[in-house]
Amino acid sequence: MAWYKSKTFILFIVLLVHVTLLDFFFVTHQGPVFLFDKNSELKTIVTHLLIVLASVGFYVLLTKYREHYRKTTFRVSEITWVIWSVILIFSIGFVLI
Repeated sequence: MAWYKSKTFILFIVLLVHVTLLDFFFVTHQGPVFLFDKNSELKTIVTHLLIVLASVGFYVLLTKYREHYRKTTFRVSEITWVIWSVILIFSIGFVLI
């Protein structure tokens, strides 16, 4: 498979476009405000790349772990999934408050 067809590369491009567009403009009562000057700064570009690289790196780590997990006989019990799901729900609720 060519490098430009890999899921990791497509994820990188989609996340980079997503983060850049989110930072490119915001909407006020008078209409959208575009931040051409702010987005062309080196600091902003580096920040976008770091965010995307961290996200893609996390994806790669999870993919490798998932492949390793499938090969082992170790399984996580249902109660463990339930407990961590409840913890996740409470942590999301905490952040939203």
